[in-house]
Amino acid sequence: MTASTLSLRSIIEKDERFDNTNFIDWYQNLKIVIKSEKKLYIINEPVKEVLEPKATPKARDTYQKYLDDADIMQCLLLSSMTSNLQEQHQHLDASSIITNLNELFQNRARHKRYEASKAFFRCQISDGAQVGPHVIKMIGYIQRLETFGILMDAELSMDLILKSLSEFFSQFI
Repeated sequence: MTASTLSLRSIIEKDERFDNTNFIDWYQNLKIVIKSEKKLYIINEPVKEVLEPKATPKARDTYQKYLDDADIMQCLLLSSMTSNLQEQHQHLDASSIITNLNELFQNRARHKRYEASKAFFRCQISDGAQVGPHVIKMIGYIQRLETFGILMDAELSMDLILKSLSEFFSQFI
């Protein structure tokens, strides 16, 4: 394991374990770590079928690497959860764990996504407030929405930020 892998794994170690309340943040951090280890395919692709007895040595090696990576990802997922969640998911492979958690926490995630988008779209600069901190706040909302899978292109993001400014700034817009 490289030093960069160890430091990226600390992302999920520094935050609290997944505990039924922080799924979105936990999953976002987990994907960063898994991507850095080049094992994102384990949770994004369907589970590979068992090899046929007549498989080539190359196919066997590829399949063994998949099994090894899947074991590592299952351990990583389980180790980043509370013990209660570990017990509930210890019999599942990594892909099934993610599928199950998505199903369990989709409604909560949907509500958090709604709250984040509502805050973003309602945000208006206060009279007398400085533009810089307001724009940074708006960018934070955009980044938060990205964690929910809502991607806006740069022009739409800029339009929404400009819309949040008061009439005082109309000459600059």
